[in-house]
Amino acid sequence: MKPSAALLAHALFLSAAMLAACSPAPEAPAVTYRGTMASGCAPHDAPSTELQLESTDGASSVWFNLWPTDGFVPPSTVEFDSQHTIGQGAYCTAPENCAPAAWGRVTLESPGGSGIIEGEWTLGLAEGQIYRGRFTADWLAIQALCG
Repeated sequence: MKPSAALLAHALFLSAAMLAACSPAPEAPAVTYRGTMASGCAPHDAPSTELQLESTDGASSVWFNLWPTDGFVPPSTVEFDSQHTIGQGAYCTAPENCAPAAWGRVTLESPGGSGIIEGEWTLGLAEGQIYRGRFTADWLAIQALCG
């Protein structure tokens, strides 16, 4: 192999490696979740909304605690991250194997009948994994006492 051809092959290899390293983290496909939504308390004792969901295949669960200043009434969306601390979340692959969310987004669609809430969520972990899903949740009319 000529020196110029070897250099070209090496440059192409390095370019491909750099491009692969800069690619965004792959998103997991959307999964259907079922769970509950209820009144809760934020870490600073303000009122919040808790969403606890389990995948319909039982492989994972997700938890959100959201406390936007204007409340969280459908239809609406709440987004949180380290700069917008109005929520927190976790993604679990087993009851004792959970990873905290670095950021997240929960969208509530218009409520259905009989206290059923539908929506979708996306959550990102610090390591770069992104998970998302659609959900149906029962609204539990229990008022948490915070503070």
